[in-house]
Amino acid sequence: MDIFSGGSKMKVKVLVRNPDDYLRETKRDIHKVPRNYDPALHPLEAPREYTRALNAVKLERVFALPFIGSLDGHRDGVTCLGKHPDRLSWLYSGACDGELKLWDVAKRKIVYTVQAHDGFVRAMTFSQETASLYTVGDDKLIKQWKAEQENGSDLKAPVNTVLSSGMLTGISHHRSKPVMATCGEACSLWEHSRAQPIKTFQWGVDSLQSIKFNQVEENILAACGSDRSIILYDVRESSPVRKVVLKMRSNSLCWNPMEAFIFTVANEDYNLYTFDIRKLQSPINVHKDHVAAVIDVDYSPTGKEFVTASYDKTIRIYRSRQAHSRDIYHTKRMQRLTCAAWSLDDRFVYCGSDEMNVRIWKARAAEKLGVVKPREKTALQVNAKLVEKFAHHPAIKRIQRHRHVPKHVFTATKEMHESRHAAMRKDFNVRTHTKRALPVVREKAKVVVSEQHSTLTGLSTPTVLLTALLAVLMAAAAAAAAGAVPTVAGEDVTAPMVVWLLVGDDPLVMGVDPGAGAAIADKVESSPTPFVLRLTVTLMAPIVVNPTARDYQSFVQFFPKKRDFDDVDFGLFCRFEFRVCVCLRRNCDENPVPRVKLVVRLGQMARSGGNRRSRVEDQDP
Repeated sequence: MDIFSGGSKMKVKVLVRNPDDYLRETKRDIHKVPRNYDPALHPLEAPREYTRALNAVKLERVFALPFIGSLDGHRDGVTCLGKHPDRLSWLYSGACDGELKLWDVAKRKIVYTVQAHDGFVRAMTFSQETASLYTVGDDKLIKQWKAEQENGSDLKAPVNTVLSSGMLTGISHHRSKPVMATCGEACSLWEHSRAQPIKTFQWGVDSLQSIKFNQVEENILAACGSDRSIILYDVRESSPVRKVVLKMRSNSLCWNPMEAFIFTVANEDYNLYTFDIRKLQSPINVHKDHVAAVIDVDYSPTGKEFVTASYDKTIRIYRSRQAHSRDIYHTKRMQRLTCAAWSLDDRFVYCGSDEMNVRIWKARAAEKLGVVKPREKTALQVNAKLVEKFAHHPAIKRIQRHRHVPKHVFTATKEMHESRHAAMRKDFNVRTHTKRALPVVREKAKVVVSEQHSTLTGLSTPTVLLTALLAVLMAAAAAAAAGAVPTVAGEDVTAPMVVWLLVGDDPLVMGVDPGAGAAIADKVESSPTPFVLRLTVTLMAPIVVNPTARDYQSFVQFFPKKRDFDDVDFGLFCRFEFRVCVCLRRNCDENPVPRVKLVVRLGQMARSGGNRRSRVEDQDP
């Protein structure tokens, strides 16, 4: 500020305080407090935050009231649960007496009840494409129910009923196609418009008890077998892809909805195992804490957590990457659990038990169900971050982990702990007093007994290589001995040829081109396990080998693109030169190929037979 008086000039400094910087606009606003965040000015910041984290974790346990209510109305034990994909408050439940109920969870009342099956309702699944519910039961029937009416009245009668040839224990629907899979005596694929399965998979298993489609890789599905196996299928193939045998039987299976390759199985040995289908030699995680067989498992919509139902009368919630549960729910009246489900809004957990009740729980025990104001929401988020920051401090960790459990669970947990330590002590003593060092086997690796591939994909690289060489050499020797000349359409030409072999029940395809010299064998991985081997050999004697298929074009798509190869000579009985392409993929749905054995037609036969001509035209596979 400049002040002029006469001829003099003076400068004055004035403090400016804007009320907007420190006053509230209304009485409902919080006070504005200026703060300097320099750590040097706050030496007690860490102790203060620790105290706040300790208070927050104590309050979390005080307000941990997970049980919401019970849905009572069944007259027999609950066997399965189903979620409506478009209505969050609708829940389906099936019972041992064949009864199917539709519940309004928000109002906690029955919307509709129908006698769906004679005997158990084994499983149910939902199709978003047709807005239909599919159920299977002990009466060998697959029933389709509409689920569109607000009052559930379209459950009066099934829209469609299909009779299967055997007992069914599970069903799952494709995410986007009108295809569903059932399990029982075998794994079968069904279309909505057909009364017979379009495809059946079998792999030496007496029965399958649980089957699920992958929600990301939609053509992949997995099933749990009675021979302690987990079998992977691809609906585009004609046979199962891979099989893993565990020490004990798996009761249920669930895919991670956010990670395409991850699935978790509930096992009879009280544990759950999370596998990656890209590496099935051992599970990527073993989830412990249950003290009886685990019956069911279901993932949250986020894929970060899952809920389990066990025969020890408790349900547990696990983080998908942690070995121990973060919470356990139980009541005095709740008996052995048979099924569990996680709501699609990620807020609730449902469970069904054999004392005829369906129970509703919070997914997070201390979460407030009512309206949460912005200030309260911010405070809860700050407290959660503080607890996470100090989670490894002993006092906070003890309070956060502590749970009151039933007496039988506490006793069984103590016995299992002692048994595990006794086994570790015995293993240590054996290693200490044994002269020859024993190999160290990880606990995860002990779970898997064996891993098996299907007939083609299970062959090792040397086996396939020798098979291809043997077949080619046999054909070459036969042609050289007969002095044959290839004949195509009545003319002597050098034409491509195709050799088909039967390895087990699947055809092994080899495309041969006499004019391409070179050799290479490489393994090309594709989804999930097929690979391609290429081999080039040379031959001086002209031969032709013809397949007897109705459609040669159906195999063209299986051959890979041409690549450059290095020249190689094999000095066996003679010099031979042609390319062998072994494609380890099975038949596809769009172009079914008949299974044939190796057929060799020599030029001498073609000349003598007259009308026996090669069906392989000038095509290079």
